[in-house]
Amino acid sequence: MLENDGLGQVQVDVTISFDAKNYSDLVLPYVPIFQEETFYSPELQCLEYGILGQQPYIETLEETNTTTKVKTVKGKHTIKLQPFRSSGKSICQVKMRYRLRMPENYSDVTSFAGPTIGATLVAQNIPPGFDVVSIGENTSTNHQNGDKSWYFDRPFITNQHIRVWWFRQSDSKPATSQTSELRQ
Repeated sequence: MLENDGLGQVQVDVTISFDAKNYSDLVLPYVPIFQEETFYSPELQCLEYGILGQQPYIETLEETNTTTKVKTVKGKHTIKLQPFRSSGKSICQVKMRYRLRMPENYSDVTSFAGPTIGATLVAQNIPPGFDVVSIGENTSTNHQNGDKSWYFDRPFITNQHIRVWWFRQSDSKPATSQTSELRQ
């Protein structure tokens, strides 16, 4: 969701969902983690995670580093992720929703915490007078309702990222409060 407050700031609502799989031969501990700089006023609204077909966990632990000003929220329960090759059902499904306050002409980066195959970014309900873009080795598609999506058909390694930019179109007047959603 990208909501313009008319004061040079936007509210960005982000939903991220993914499946975590263990491709090693050992049982590995897994806990999803959300991190964001505090000057963006991050609000984690939901962190759900659990083994496919089981009740998901929702309890979290939160801390803010006083030196870096980074807010970290992680799951309270550690998942023992079985090797995927021996149990194709050992998949940890993760969903997190969060909200940020950012400048109306800015960008957001989604960094991959581990090896990832493919990613889809969807910008929904873009306010009038704003544009949202992302680039890279991808295919960009405009939907009928004005939403935009980008599919990245490639692998990512740890700490690689996808960036999305939003900005007021140069010929537009300040937008009234509207709602948009960025799904990554």
